[in-house]
Amino acid sequence: MSEIVNADTQSMRMDGADEHTSVQPIRDKAEMPEGWLGSFHAVFGYAADEFLPPLTQFMRHREQELNVVADGHQESGDVLYKGANQFENTDADGGDLVQRSVPGGTE
Repeated sequence: MSEIVNADTQSMRMDGADEHTSVQPIRDKAEMPEGWLGSFHAVFGYAADEFLPPLTQFMRHREQELNVVADGHQESGDVLYKGANQFENTDADGGDLVQRSVPGGTE
């Protein structure tokens, strides 16, 4: 026996929009702070030079990981939009099948 699926496609699209809205701020936060890294020696002096390579490596890793998070939000938003469309199309296709199978239907 089939279970009834009740999907609120408008809510799915709103959730998808929320996911997409969060992508750019995360990408902005992920950007390497070139100005800050460029002024490292002027701010901290050359005595702190040994900290620059690991700091740069950390910032590159942070950039990569935050972009992975942003990609996940983008993908989640895309899936929610696609799912909403599929639910609506399936519902419409299923309705057509019912109409064709009842007496007086189009077939």
